[in-house]
Amino acid sequence: MILKKKSLKGLKEYVPAQPVEEIIKEFRIKAKDIIKLGSNESVYGPSLKVKKAIIDNLDQINVYPVIPAELLRAISSYVKVPTKNIVVDAGIEGMLDTLGKVFIDKNDECIIPIPTFEIYEFTTRIYGGIPRFIRRDENFDIPINKLLALLNKKTKLIFLCNPNNPTGNVMPREEIESILKSTNAFVIIDEAYIEFGGNAIVPLFKKYQNLIILRTLFKAFGLAAHRVDYGIMPENLVKDFNKARLPFSINSLGVKAAMAALKDQTYLKKVVSKIKEGREYLQKNIKFKTYPSQTNFILVNVSPFSSKKVTSYLVKHGIIVRDCAFFRGMGKNFVRITVGKPEQNRKVVKRINKLYAKTYHSLLRY
Repeated sequence: MILKKKSLKGLKEYVPAQPVEEIIKEFRIKAKDIIKLGSNESVYGPSLKVKKAIIDNLDQINVYPVIPAELLRAISSYVKVPTKNIVVDAGIEGMLDTLGKVFIDKNDECIIPIPTFEIYEFTTRIYGGIPRFIRRDENFDIPINKLLALLNKKTKLIFLCNPNNPTGNVMPREEIESILKSTNAFVIIDEAYIEFGGNAIVPLFKKYQNLIILRTLFKAFGLAAHRVDYGIMPENLVKDFNKARLPFSINSLGVKAAMAALKDQTYLKKVVSKIKEGREYLQKNIKFKTYPSQTNFILVNVSPFSSKKVTSYLVKHGIIVRDCAFFRGMGKNFVRITVGKPEQNRKVVKRINKLYAKTYHSLLRY
């Protein structure tokens, strides 16, 4: 009998939002009436220039993909970092997996502030590492002194999602610097949502040799289906990263889409502006407690209801949001709502506030 890796024992299967097809079948809702706001995808999609680039290159789908110098130059121009410091892989998840191969040996420790993106723990465990969790405070800020106290000779990586998923908040730059100064371990900053707010850490890159920054084209650029993301890291790590990365991990159409998206800054600014307006609308009009966000989603405390009850209630009405109980350390009273288009946001507010009204009326009876 072939024995499986022991590290699999501590892993939980990733649970995505309920597929639209299942909702159509279960609740007999028309596809056009379903609002998918559970995965933080761009509701606006990519620009027309991106779509044209994909169509113009359809005859290349029979060819193995490569990472062209042109793509590295486009990323370099966008982030103002030399191409020698840039890597590309299939999504931030793909980059994390490759970094796991590069860094994590059995019993290495990785520090993970929770709640946060679940793939940090997954990557740590799958390569035999030990996750050292630190719980965020009531405002979901990281207690820096407690984090620094966890540092030891076994610490290999520190994962910081900034802005954080699923809470939406950001770390002050000075706190990130204090961590970088205090350790020889590599600090991985996941800036998947940086286009929507927060202070980019790229200006610190030249100053610290233990800093790795991960970025995505999934969120603000609307390319979730194409799985082309990039990382910024010290030059001496780039070769090791590319050795460990799976060959042909990206796709040719994704490369063309990425280059077109990075060059269309006018469209990017337009989308970000709309998302910020929608985010403000949701925060002002949802009657449950919402939290400050610098992302394309908001976190909502739906107490006294459970997140399971609220997500089940909303999905019956064609609205998909994220049950945050799946995030380690999150608790059972939080949902994450992706910012939608104006008409979608109004529908969400109207429906979720009906639940809040039930709470209010029940309190009046006492």
